Amino acid sequence: MAPGFCPPSCPSQHRGRFRPGVHRTPQRYRPAGEGRYPTVKLPLSLGASAALALIWLGFLDSTAATSFLTRVLAVLSFASFMTIIVNISSDAGTFEALLSRVQPRRPASTWLVIVLLSLFSTVFFSLDTTAVLITPVAILLARNTRIPVLPAALSVIWLANLGSMLLPISNLTNLLAVQTGLISSTSEFLAYSWAPASYLAFIAAGTPLLLAGITTSSHHATARYEDSSHRVPRFPLTPEVLAHTTVIVVLLPFLLTPIPVWLSAGIAAAASCLIARVCRPHSVNFHIVPWGSMAFIFALTSWAALIHKLGLLDLLLHPLQSFDGHSQLWGLGIAGALAANLINNIPAYLALEPAANSPSALFALLLGVNAGPVISPWASLATLLWADQMKRRGETVNWLAFAALGLVLSILALGGSLWLLS
Repeated sequence: MAPGFCPPSCPSQHRGRFRPGVHRTPQRYRPAGEGRYPTVKLPLSLGASAALALIWLGFLDSTAATSFLTRVLAVLSFASFMTIIVNISSDAGTFEALLSRVQPRRPASTWLVIVLLSLFSTVFFSLDTTAVLITPVAILLARNTRIPVLPAALSVIWLANLGSMLLPISNLTNLLAVQTGLISSTSEFLAYSWAPASYLAFIAAGTPLLLAGITTSSHHATARYEDSSHRVPRFPLTPEVLAHTTVIVVLLPFLLTPIPVWLSAGIAAAASCLIARVCRPHSVNFHIVPWGSMAFIFALTSWAALIHKLGLLDLLLHPLQSFDGHSQLWGLGIAGALAANLINNIPAYLALEPAANSPSALFALLLGVNAGPVISPWASLATLLWADQMKRRGETVNWLAFAALGLVLSILALGGSLWLLS
């Protein structure tokens, strides 16, 4: 008998139900197509592509290649360490145990919980973590309180993208921006970010509520989830869960200090691995690092640096550099949003970064590449992870409607945030 659940031989009224008092170890999210053992072909091919770009860049300018590696490896190390912490904690049932104690029964409470969880996860753990961890929770909570699932899920991905402006650690592009030296500290970043970030969070949280009000009249959407079996099971607070919770609580304040974030996250990741090895000796394995995602980002950034060094972007950068004042801020923001939706927000940022010659210009670019990519599915990795979570839970995404809603949202979000910045 599988621990925590009744087998197919059980009576139908109990089949598939969680049996209280029996701990079930949750399964960590794995991207579609990933089996028990990691697929190494894609990371290896992407790594070879990145190596080729770096060798080429090194021949052209060894100093530029060294500077690029220093910046990008610090950022990717932080992302990897945070992913290790999240994956190990998730495997131990930490998030399920904590979230199972928050079971709202009214729609208003459900919306509040989804918004707060999405914002907290995005601000402190990055938008990709929000897409993987909070999307399943939002779907389950929406079904439990019989609110439309799609608006609830959209609030997660929109808050993940638009809510990633508050702190440098919220988005990889923010960390890359801090590495330029134009924005030298978290406090200086907050001085520019707090007003646009607050507006973006309000827009991202309010738009799905409006959409829910339009769709909630559908009787089918209301009647679909009346089965109480969708209620989130109450997971136990085991010693390992408490230990991982302590690591996360201790880590968060250190991410706001002058200590390099990759160092703080690295120490916390080592502590998480040690706890897991003691409690579950075989739990720390190759899967806890997203090699494919890291290789993908590394390859994109390497080729973006090479393309810039070859001067292939000069025709685009020169007009943006010639702007000044408000026109420069709006030009960089709009160009960043367009480029992010055409390719991806990380290479879009690196391609346009040389045109940002002041802190306000750099932040305008960040607004474009972070708040703008809510139209195309490939504009940010978080959107692809979100779509996979939706598919795994039987929810269909209409990408044409997603793009149409995202277009309206991006205009409201980018226009208002750039106005606040200028």
